[in-house]
Amino acid sequence: MYEIDPKICKKSIRGFPYNIPLSIIIGPIILIPLISAFLLFWTTNELAFNKLIYSTIISLIAMIVGIILIPNLKTYTLKADIYGIDLNKPGMRDSKPWIPEAAGIITSIVFLIAST
Repeated sequence: MYEIDPKICKKSIRGFPYNIPLSIIIGPIILIPLISAFLLFWTTNELAFNKLIYSTIISLIAMIVGIILIPNLKTYTLKADIYGIDLNKPGMRDSKPWIPEAAGIITSIVFLIAST
């Protein structure tokens, strides 16, 4: 019932723009304005440069905390039966992996703490 036809799967493999990792696509969109702001404020406005440095450090710390806490939350959500079943994986429903659904709690708390 949940088996995938190999011919259909082969047709669904995407071409050039979709097989590039997302970090390569979005990375320059984030890094180019950040680097240009560092260079602009470094030479013109020391107070704005310091605020930019502090906010970048806080954002990086928040990202690292989120990366560490989200996998640790998986065990607790599975114990509390807060999970979904990955229906996009091939196989029978009983053999599909469970996916924790409460990861937004961690990201929300980390965001609120970092933004204060």
